[in-house]
Amino acid sequence: MPWLVMKLVFNRIPKSPGMPFCLRPVAKKIMTQVQAQFLDPQLQTNLAFIEASLQDQDWLARDFSAADIQMSFPLEIASDRTRPCQLISPISSLLNGKQLTSKIGWF
Repeated sequence: MPWLVMKLVFNRIPKSPGMPFCLRPVAKKIMTQVQAQFLDPQLQTNLAFIEASLQDQDWLARDFSAADIQMSFPLEIASDRTRPCQLISPISSLLNGKQLTSKIGWF
């Protein structure tokens, strides 16, 4: 999810050691506005799409596959970068491994 990488970069710009002291408040204000008006809505749209695809089925590819493992990494990062109440039950149950333990029994 490139939006998560962009959010990480935009969070780090005002805190970078090369940023002049007098420009930090301006950079922080600009980065806050970019995140609020562009990045956060895009991130919410992507999370809503993933949630909608998980409403009808337990796994992303109907059966457990490598896609579920690969998608668990950005979803965990998204759960750290967004407020917990924004992740709805299908995504959070995928992250908690409830489906994984019931279907496979590895853990």
